[in-house]
Amino acid sequence: MKQKILQKIVLIALLLTSSHAFAYDFSKDGIYYNIISSEERTVEVTECPSGSVYQGGINLKNKVIYNGITYTVTRIGNSAFSFSNISKITLPQTLLEIGWNAFWRCSNLTTITIPQSVIKIYDNPFLECSNLNAIIVEGGNTMYDSRDNCNAIIHTSSSQLVTGCKKTIIPNNIKSFGYQSFYGCSGLTSVTIPETVNYIGAFAFGECNSLRKIDCHKSLPPNCGVWPPIEGSIPRNFSEYTLQYATLYVPKGSKKAYESVDPWRNFWNIEEKEFSVIESNFDIIKIKVLANNSNIVIEGVDECENVKVYNMSGQCVYNGTETTIPVATKGMYIVKVNNTTHKVIL
Repeated sequence: MKQKILQKIVLIALLLTSSHAFAYDFSKDGIYYNIISSEERTVEVTECPSGSVYQGGINLKNKVIYNGITYTVTRIGNSAFSFSNISKITLPQTLLEIGWNAFWRCSNLTTITIPQSVIKIYDNPFLECSNLNAIIVEGGNTMYDSRDNCNAIIHTSSSQLVTGCKKTIIPNNIKSFGYQSFYGCSGLTSVTIPETVNYIGAFAFGECNSLRKIDCHKSLPPNCGVWPPIEGSIPRNFSEYTLQYATLYVPKGSKKAYESVDPWRNFWNIEEKEFSVIESNFDIIKIKVLANNSNIVIEGVDECENVKVYNMSGQCVYNGTETTIPVATKGMYIVKVNNTTHKVIL
């Protein structure tokens, strides 16, 4: 019964998609557009007609003229560049929205910059962009950010990671992973889930078949989303390859909790680990942040290197160049040094 319901949902989705496929109002310089509002004179970029795809480098302009009328480009339409051969793209500074699956499986795309004007991104528009390794949200964007040079798109107010790539450095202060946020990220081999994460969206790490190591710092297993939301459905947040071949590392004393709830109990390899230190995500920089009695000790940096220490409330409790820092209160601290971020527990 559930399978039939799922099949109906998929069929309806396909029908809805096909009813709009390859429809466009006009084209200009090899780009196809649909008029969103004749009154406001806004357009969206849409798919190429059947039998063709976008190629090479694309530079989208802020405005386009058609039949003597100037329109402003405010949206990348659903599936607009999906399965295309684009290698790079410049998005317009007038852009407000990026639609569903807008860049799905753009295998040649390596970098993307989100303009500060964008206020709405639908789920993860960069599904299965296997060579994507640089994601930047321009400074000044009021809705999204790429905090700490994380190579990801973060929804600022909710601290939800919307889109990641194989070189994403997950910030220590995110609260959730969005629906399909890393889906099809074939080059992702390891991931760290911070203690602050309470929710992981459906298929967040789906088809990440090279993922072999997951460090989950949360003592209680994060809740995981289900799609479609049918009663009794099991969360499918990780691929079967990941469940079978990856090692899930969890805090000491929490293994039983993970073994008792889906999807975590489906991992074949769950091990407990003492998460006293997170070493730098940059392998070439051998920085270590250690706990020594009531001191935070930093190794592998010059004495003149600036060090900032934050408590879990986000308050900066130290800003200086010392490599041995006394801390009055035990607990967890975030240490930022030499463009790297570490977590340490005293």
